[in-house]
Amino acid sequence: MNTKIVRNAVILAVLISGLIFLAIGFGIAGGFERDDAMRTQAVDDVYLDHGECVRVCLPDGECAVVCAEDAPTPTPVPPTDTPEPTSTFTPVPPTETVMPLPTDTSTPTAVTPTDTPEPTVTPTPAPQANVISLSAQAFNVYEGQLTGLGPFVAYAVVNEQNYEQRLRGIENAQSPEIIGKVLAFGSRAFMESKIADAQRWHNAGVTTLSYNTENSITPVDEMNDLYNSVGLFATKADAYGFRSTWGPIRVKLDNVPDTVAQAMIASGLDGIGLQEQKPIENQCVEDRIAAVEATVSWWQGLAGPDFGAVAQVVPNRCLNGDTYGEQSCSEDIQNPYDHCVMFVHGIWPVIDAVSIFSNGPDLVDLIIALRGWEGAVTGVPFGPFHLSESEYSQ
Repeated sequence: MNTKIVRNAVILAVLISGLIFLAIGFGIAGGFERDDAMRTQAVDDVYLDHGECVRVCLPDGECAVVCAEDAPTPTPVPPTDTPEPTSTFTPVPPTETVMPLPTDTSTPTAVTPTDTPEPTVTPTPAPQANVISLSAQAFNVYEGQLTGLGPFVAYAVVNEQNYEQRLRGIENAQSPEIIGKVLAFGSRAFMESKIADAQRWHNAGVTTLSYNTENSITPVDEMNDLYNSVGLFATKADAYGFRSTWGPIRVKLDNVPDTVAQAMIASGLDGIGLQEQKPIENQCVEDRIAAVEATVSWWQGLAGPDFGAVAQVVPNRCLNGDTYGEQSCSEDIQNPYDHCVMFVHGIWPVIDAVSIFSNGPDLVDLIIALRGWEGAVTGVPFGPFHLSESEYSQ
């Protein structure tokens, strides 16, 4: 189809529409004469074949003939089935909506870094050796030979004749190896006569007052009322801030009635002294160990486990015990004092200290024997007052 023909037809359609509008506006009804040779069209789209003409007349009477120019007939293009466009939309699976966490908008407080101290490691203290009790007089004489063989408790047996001298001796006994001091009295009355010196005793390091009751040193009236006298001694010592112990002849300790012992304990008695020097001289070690254990157990059963006990030995009697033990007890005696050394090590688990009654050089010999055995014998129970075997071997 020729585009120029179409354009002319459009113009014609516009003109015809205008004429119709005028005809309606003025109430004029009319029409157009049709020519037998021509056709007049007033349509939206006009299609003229080649050589066809159309006559168009205006309202003023003028008419015009419009013909299609010679133009090649366009080749019709057959319609084609246009496929539906392929959708390229890829569905996205719905995702879980995560609500954002609220954020802290506050201004953080600045922390000043501090130096963290290294943890303090407290070393485990080495076990201590068993306590040995000896006279302050002997310690002052042999201190140089006794260095490293403690710990010690220093005692002084005082009476009216030697009181001032021995008190000065216990005041002068100064050493890190001395962990306690004892003033021993054979008379309660004499102790009471000197109690005004209690502050001096405290200043000297005295912690315990001991009442040693024997016929040779204790007044008769006190021996005749022995149990009551022990209670009075303990009460006085306690009143002045001292512990108290009682050291009678050995057999007495096993013959105190229960009620009497309880009365002594209630009066303030804190411990007992077992005079083992004579029994160990002519008895087997195993028998004496069993005897000491029984006595201590009986008293502690009444007073409690903190009730103290000290056993006393004498060096020259220990040497006699070596002979007895070897001949009568089949003991393996290889060195001097072995009889007493085995005995002492057998009772140390149940006593607080062993007391050596001597002011001579044999005191040092017995102490060395005790300490040497303590480090050499395998299987000896090392308690809170024992040195380890490795320490003795150094």
